[in-house]
Amino acid sequence: MRFVEEKIADICSLSSNPIIMPEVELGERFAMDYGSVNPMMFAMNSSDCVINLFDTSVTQQVAICPGTMMTNACDHTWGIEFDPRLLIKKISPKIIGHIAVSDKGLISNYIPQWINPKSIGIITGNGPDSGIALWNMINAKCVELLNKNFLGDISLPEIRIVSLPAMGVSVEFDKRNTATMNAVMKSTGLLKNVDILALTCITNHYFTKTISELSERNGCGYMSIMEAVIKYIMHSKLNNFALLGNNFITDLASYKEYAELKNLNCEHISEHCIEMFRKLACQVKEKQNLRSAFQKLIHLLNTHIESENIILALTELSLLFRSFKNQKFCTRNVIDPLEIYAEKLSYTCLGFPDPFFSNSEKETYL
Repeated sequence: MRFVEEKIADICSLSSNPIIMPEVELGERFAMDYGSVNPMMFAMNSSDCVINLFDTSVTQQVAICPGTMMTNACDHTWGIEFDPRLLIKKISPKIIGHIAVSDKGLISNYIPQWINPKSIGIITGNGPDSGIALWNMINAKCVELLNKNFLGDISLPEIRIVSLPAMGVSVEFDKRNTATMNAVMKSTGLLKNVDILALTCITNHYFTKTISELSERNGCGYMSIMEAVIKYIMHSKLNNFALLGNNFITDLASYKEYAELKNLNCEHISEHCIEMFRKLACQVKEKQNLRSAFQKLIHLLNTHIESENIILALTELSLLFRSFKNQKFCTRNVIDPLEIYAEKLSYTCLGFPDPFFSNSEKETYL
C-alpha cells in the first residue's frame, strides 16, 4: 500500500496536501531515518494534538494465518509482531479512513491467495481412499504450482472431508438411484462454510444440478469432475477414446454430465466388457489382491479396448491405476479423472487461471 496525500488532507481537513519529508532532510534536521518515523510537513492550525491515522485496510485481515503485522519499534534490530486491530482499539484519539491504495509493484511478488487458499470440502466414501488420494494430490499440486513461493502449511488449503459409507451403494446405481441420491444429499449438507465442494465418486456426479443448488444455498461453489474432464479432453483435442465405467456412465445418452462427449469419437464398449470392469472395481473396493486386480485391468485394456485414449471413469480403477502406474502396461494414454480434478481444484483454490491453457500462457502467468 502507499499513502495518497490528497486523501490524508481530506480526512484531516488540512488546507493543503502533506509532504513526506525527504530522507536526507530527515537525517539532517532530526538525526532520524526511514523505518523509525516518517514525518509529514504541512501547515495547519494545531492545538498540539497528535492525530493517529489508520487506513481502513489495517483493520481488515489480509492473511488468515497468522493474521498479524510487524514493526521495528524505531529500532532496526528489532521485530515486534502484533494484531493491528487490538492495537487500534487501545489508541486514542484516532481516525480510520481510506488513505492508501494498492502498490501495483507488489502484485508480481505477492498474491494473497498463496497464503489464503480457498477452502475445499471433499465428499467421499465410495471408497474413502478416493477422498484421501484427492487430498494428497491437491496438496502436492499446490506445492508444485507455488514452487519457490510455497510457504509451508499456510500455503495449503483448509480441507474438510465427509466419508459416508452409504455412498458405496452407487456401485449398483441403476438399482439404487434413490438411496445413492439420499447419501449424496446428506454428505452435501454436512459440508457447509467451505469455498469449494468436491465429490470424488464419478457416478454420483449424475446429481450435479441438485448438488449445485444445495451447495449454493450453503454458501459453497460446487465443482464437477465431469466438467473438468470434458474441458481437459477439449483442450487436448482428443477425439479417439474409450470411457471405462459402469453401464450407467458409459451410456452417454443417459449420463447427461458426459453427454458432450457423444459428438466425439467415443468407442462403444460391450455390456459384457462393462460388467468385467464393474466386477474389477468391486474387487478393488474389497481390497482383495490388488496386484492381481491390476493385472486383470491390463489384460482388459489390451484385449478389449481399441482406442488410443482411455478414461478411467470408475474411481476404483483410478486408484488401482495410481497404485501401479509406474509399471509398464501399454503404450496408450490413460486419463485419470481424479488427477485432472485435483489439478483443477488446486488452480482454483490458489486463485490461478484455469489450468487448461497453453504452457506459454502458464509460464507467463507464474
